[in-house]
Amino acid sequence: MRCQDVTVLIYLQAFCAGTVYGQNSIHEFRLMSEEKQTEFIQLDQFLKWQNLVSSGGEAKHVIRDGAVKVNGEVETRRGRKLRQGDLVEVAGQKFPVALSDD
Repeated sequence: MRCQDVTVLIYLQAFCAGTVYGQNSIHEFRLMSEEKQTEFIQLDQFLKWQNLVSSGGEAKHVIRDGAVKVNGEVETRRGRKLRQGDLVEVAGQKFPVALSDD
């Protein structure tokens, strides 16, 4: 799969889920170049992408209620930038952040 294909698939996944992203949100999923993957994803978007929540509103409540940990610490900012190698924990399950297509 080429880098450009990853951007298209993520956009289609968001579109099919009925989610409308603004330009700023889509930018986070875009690849910077052929060699370099996107550098971060916001916490609320990561939860939706991993199907841990069904909507942005649900993500907001789950995060605000302190039910999400990032790298072992409770995180209450839904806009927290997650980078390659971060570890998100929800309901005792751990999800590594893997932004590359390797």
